[in-house]
Amino acid sequence: MAKKNKRKNKNKNVAGAPPENPISSSPPPSPVPSEETIIPNIAEVEKEAFDFATAAFKKHRFDRDVAEEMKNEFDNRYGPTWHCIVGRDFGN
Repeated sequence: MAKKNKRKNKNKNVAGAPPENPISSSPPPSPVPSEETIIPNIAEVEKEAFDFATAAFKKHRFDRDVAEEMKNEFDNRYGPTWHCIVGRDFGN
């Protein structure tokens, strides 16, 4: 009878819980892109960003429209995927 109990407990961990399922239902992680984006002159990019923002604020009334225009401009010039957040009172 002792041998029978050992076989039963063989599939359980030390705490007596059933073993973890090794098959996951979530998809595998996305592969890391092999391309590396290198920005040769960061000062120039900062100036362009400032100029884009200035023009976008003059053109649009809402922050989301400014952010969208800046994001699209950077995507077109430097390749995807850029993110832009425009708003006020982030420190409050």
